[in-house]
This record gives sequence, structure tokens and C-alpha cells, in this order.
Amino acid sequence: MKKVLYLFLIIILIIPLASCSYFRKSILDVSNEDLKNAETARTVAKNFLSTWSLNSGVIRGALGTSINQLPAESVDAMNSLDELATNTNLTDSDLGMAMGLVVRIYSRVVLEVIKQYAPNVLQYLPAILGVSG
Repeated sequence: MKKVLYLFLIIILIIPLASCSYFRKSILDVSNEDLKNAETARTVAKNFLSTWSLNSGVIRGALGTSINQLPAESVDAMNSLDELATNTNLTDSDLGMAMGLVVRIYSRVVLEVIKQYAPNVLQYLPAILGVSG
């Protein structure tokens, strides 16, 4: 009977220790993946900023005075990116902001272009995105 009790106690002690080990490995894996994602995000942000002046010129040139039809928030985002693109001493926060601004600008600009040149496409977006209207 004592052997069974000892075996039971050993099992009770081993299970938490094994699960702690698994948890430590899992959390380390997650944090290592986050580090890789952060490095990729930094590179992507720097790439966007390195081409932004050109892209800004193309957008502004193509839209001309129609740029005033964009939401003010989009134009403000473009102006902020124009400023960030000239900064040579960027922090991680600046790089993150740049990525967010790019997403905001392109999502809005693309939506406005679709509204203007292909409004019928908008009726299909809920189906494409898997959203019921």
C-alpha cells in the first residue's frame, strides 16, 4: 500500500513540474516569434518610409485637387508620413506609427478610388470579406 501511495505522490509532483517546463518552453517560443515579427515589422516600416516620398507624389499628382475629396484624416496621415519619411533617426514608435499610417492611407484611398471608379465592386465586398450585410 505504501508503494502505491509513494507512486501517487511522485506522479502528483511530476505532473506540475512537467507542465511548468512545457509552459516555459511555450512562452519562450511565443516571445521569440514576437522578436522575429518585430524585426520584420521594422524592416517593412523602413521600406515603406524609403519609398513614401515617391508614393506620396504619385498619389498627390494623380488626385490633384480631388485630394480635397479624401477624408481629412487621410490627408493628415499622408502629411504625417511625409514628415516621418524625412526623419533619419526613427524610433520603434515612429516605425510603428508609419506602418499604421500606411494602412490607414491605403485602405482609405483604395476605398475612395473604388467608390469613384468602380462603385459596383462595393456590393461584393461583404461576400469577399465574409461579412453578412
